Amino acid sequence: MASLYKRKTKSKRFLKGYVWYAKYTENRRMKRVSLKTGSKERATAKLRDIEVAIESGRPTGQVSNIAISELTPKFKKRLPVSGKRPHTVKRQIYEWDRFISWAGPLKLSDVRADDLEGYRDYLLEDRGLAESTTNNILRNFSSVFTFAIKEMRVFDGPNPVIGIKLTSKNEPPYPRYLGRDEIEATLAAAKEHSRDIYLVFALGIFSGMRKNEIISAKWSWIDFKKGGRILVQSDDEFKTKSGRNRVIPFHDRLRSILNQQEPGAGYIVYPDYADKKDPTKYRVHFEQAFKTVIKNAGVEEFSPHTTRIS
Repeated sequence: MASLYKRKTKSKRFLKGYVWYAKYTENRRMKRVSLKTGSKERATAKLRDIEVAIESGRPTGQVSNIAISELTPKFKKRLPVSGKRPHTVKRQIYEWDRFISWAGPLKLSDVRADDLEGYRDYLLEDRGLAESTTNNILRNFSSVFTFAIKEMRVFDGPNPVIGIKLTSKNEPPYPRYLGRDEIEATLAAAKEHSRDIYLVFALGIFSGMRKNEIISAKWSWIDFKKGGRILVQSDDEFKTKSGRNRVIPFHDRLRSILNQQEPGAGYIVYPDYADKKDPTKYRVHFEQAFKTVIKNAGVEEFSPHTTRIS
């Protein structure tokens, strides 16, 4: 049997001036453990968890459930030191908070497989996310439960994400590359469409920059000296995929295109659009203009990623 007793403390954390302890026997050893509360009601509830753990043969340091409000801050604190890229950390935190707001669970055990399946469908149908992005979000949720079960030992499972059917990936067997004629036709159509989408295609084709790098690129990144280069800077406002700065040498064609532009103090493309507040979204969405240019160019459809590998 486990029992309660209290001891005086000078810690300002406990307003009543004392803290409750639990006394119990586990594996034939007497243990005295602080319950870290000055409330007898909370101490009694924690004591019941200990007794249930002993009866079920589970370590007393592991409880069968945990409140979402208690788990989430601990998970967020762990993520930055997990070795993951800064953008990945922001994405995991953002999507977890969004799911909790959508599903409204109070405790971790309240999260059911049907909740996750419903959220999966919501991501695909309502938010219009790609299948690969949706799969990554579900895997991130799985890591939350793994963290609670294996590292914090505050949940005895099972992990509800395991068994959820991920979306199928219908990817082409080989990457799409643009031929010289396709590049010229596309650039001509883009130039006729608008300045901004023309620069989007030019930066993608002649620098190999990623979509998020293109729409986040600033004139301060451009260095026309010493042959010319683009200094892709990862800072508080923008994070590269690796979280590190990188240097891209100038292509002669890109130098010529940029020299024809009037440099400003802000962004190179779509300078009038505001900074993004959501770390999981792009500052600018140019998908419709992108598709229109391809259609006008009379070439086979391709994605922005195709420009950087061509």
